Amino acid sequence: MRGLSVDIQVPRLEECARCHGKGAEPEDGLVTCPPCRGRGEVIYQQAFLSVRRTSRDAAGAGRSSASVKECRGDGYLRARAETEVNIPRRR
Repeated sequence: MRGLSVDIQVPRLEECARCHGKGAEPEDGLVTCPPCRGRGEVIYQQAFLSVRRTSRDAAGAGRSSASVKECRGDGYLRARAETEVNIPRRR
């Protein structure tokens, strides 16, 4: 194995070309989530008891959108980069 040159594939995330990392369709944009009003959490209150929960529509972000099909709203795509690794000879 010494004195070889090996090509390896490295998994990585690349920014989605359609949404540029935002996760939303360019024409729709991001809008304030109606249930949480941009806070990212919804407060349920009954008498003296109140419970805070993460907003399902905005997934805690406070904004929702029509998600991009290519990246499924993540803003990034999985890709592989190929690089060459040189293993030097031992003296």
